[in-house]
Amino acid sequence: MRGGGRSTPLALTRGIQLLLLSLTLLCLGVSAPTGAGSRSARMTQEALLRAAMARKTKTVLRLTGDVHLTRDLESMTCPDLTVIGSCKTGSGRRRRCTIDGRKRFSGFASSGQNLTLDNLELTGFVGTSTRRLYILESYVAVITISNCLVSGNVNLAGMDVSGLISLVAAQDVIIKNSQFVSNKGKMISLMYTGLTATNVLFRSNEGGPLISHYRASVTCVGCRFEGNKAAEGAAVLVADYGYVLFSRSSFVGNSLTRVGARGGAVNVFGAAGLDTRFCNCFFRGNTIALPRGKKMTEHVYIDPTGYPHVYFCKKRPAIGINGNLSRAIDSCEGCPA
Repeated sequence: MRGGGRSTPLALTRGIQLLLLSLTLLCLGVSAPTGAGSRSARMTQEALLRAAMARKTKTVLRLTGDVHLTRDLESMTCPDLTVIGSCKTGSGRRRRCTIDGRKRFSGFASSGQNLTLDNLELTGFVGTSTRRLYILESYVAVITISNCLVSGNVNLAGMDVSGLISLVAAQDVIIKNSQFVSNKGKMISLMYTGLTATNVLFRSNEGGPLISHYRASVTCVGCRFEGNKAAEGAAVLVADYGYVLFSRSSFVGNSLTRVGARGGAVNVFGAAGLDTRFCNCFFRGNTIALPRGKKMTEHVYIDPTGYPHVYFCKKRPAIGINGNLSRAIDSCEGCPA
C-alpha cells in the first residue's frame, strides 16, 4: 500500500490470482491446504466420505484417516466414486484406512452408481435377524474392491437373506488382491450378476456359505479358501443356476459342521444349464460331519436331483467328489489356457 491507501497493480494481480485459485479448488472438489483455513481441512474423514458420496460428478476421495461411522451411510448419488485408503503408520509406512460400522451402522448403498474401494479395511458391520446391515448393497452398477481386508464382520440374519455384500444385476463386480478373514455368516450374495475374483484369500470364516449365487456367473482365479466353516449349504459356495469357474485355486480344510449337510467346500445345486469348472485346482482336507463326531472327506457335492455339469481339469480328486457322479466330467473344456 502507498501513502494514499490505494492498492498497487501487483497487489491487485496477486489478489485476483488467489481468488481464481480458490474458485478452481472449489469446483474440482480438492481440499485446500490446511493453512488456507478451508472448510475441507476442518471436516472429519467421515464427513469427507459422506460429502464425496453425495457429489454429482465422478469423484476420487483419498482418505488419510480411519472412519468410525456415527450413523448409516446415505445412499450414493455420486455417479462414479473411488475411495482410496492413504493412511500411514506411526513410522510413515502406507497402511489401509479402516471403515468401521461399529456393530450398529450400514455401509455403501448403490443403485446404478459405480463404486471402487481400494486399500481399505472394512470391519464392524453386524447384521441381525431384526436389523439387516450391510457393507455394500448394490443394484445395476460396476463394483471394484481391490487391496482390501474384510474382517470382523457378522451376518446373523440367517441363510435365507442376502450377504453383507449383496449384489443384484450388477454390470460387473471385480474383487482382487483382497482378503476375507474371520467373518461370520453369509458374506457375498449374487443375483443376476457377474463376479470375477483374482488372488483373493478367504480364511477362517464361519457360518457361511461365503458366496451364494442365483442365475449369476462366478470366476475365481488364483483364490485360496482355507479353514472356513459353515453349518449347512457349503463352506465356500452354493451354486444355483448360472456359471462357475475356479482356476488355479485351492480348497484346504473347509468343513460343514451339521450332520446331514452336504458340500464340504462347494455344493453344486440343482439346476439344468449350470456349468461348474475346476481348472487345475487343489483340494485337501475338506469335510462334512457324520454322526458320533466322525467326519468324511467331501470337497464337492453334486446335487442328485438336478442336472448340472461339473468339469475337473485335468481330472477329479480320487476321493471327495460325491453326489451325482454321472454329472462329473474329467475334461479341460472351457478352462483358461
